[in-house]
Amino acid sequence: MSQLVLNSPEDGSFFGYGLVGLNTYYRQTAITDDANQTRDSLLIKNDLYKYGSDPAVNAAVKNIGAKYVM
Repeated sequence: MSQLVLNSPEDGSFFGYGLVGLNTYYRQTAITDDANQTRDSLLIKNDLYKYGSDPAVNAAVKNIGAKYVM
């Protein structure tokens, strides 16, 4: 499988998984149930813009093994 790509599902990028096998992190149109998400997923969903300045976000990205951002 290809490297993990962080994506925003609202932009339609989740279709890449089903159409061409793109290894996207979010594979649904919307992630709304915060209670069922991991801490890493919540950090990525809400605070990815802090990557590089927030050690917790950096760790979350490292923990899931993401290599690219879409």
